[in-house]
Amino acid sequence: MDKIKIELQKLGIELVYLDTQEPGCFINTSKIFFVSSNLSEEEVIEVIYHEIGHLLLHSDKIANYKNPSRKSCMENDANAYLISRLADDHDGYFNYSEAIEKYHLAIGWELNIGNK
Repeated sequence: MDKIKIELQKLGIELVYLDTQEPGCFINTSKIFFVSSNLSEEEVIEVIYHEIGHLLLHSDKIANYKNPSRKSCMENDANAYLISRLADDHDGYFNYSEAIEKYHLAIGWELNIGNK
């Protein structure tokens, strides 16, 4: 978790925990990640990586969230970013099959990272 906090600091993003049922969200204009205080540390890490994916891949495409098919693609991109970061954190062992199923990604998800 320390690694993520350092990364957020470098990005100029504040991390705020809230008692909410939503797992998390990012407010780009104020540079704040809101994360549910009801999540485990693993879930918090997943939410933060997902939201960093949105920040890095979609910060200039916020209007696309109103279009269901574009929003779905953007969510897929953020989950792909999340998985790539989790794989990096696991130093050589990561079960991609479980991750693809857990995050509902299509085969070939990794081909989209960085192509947006």
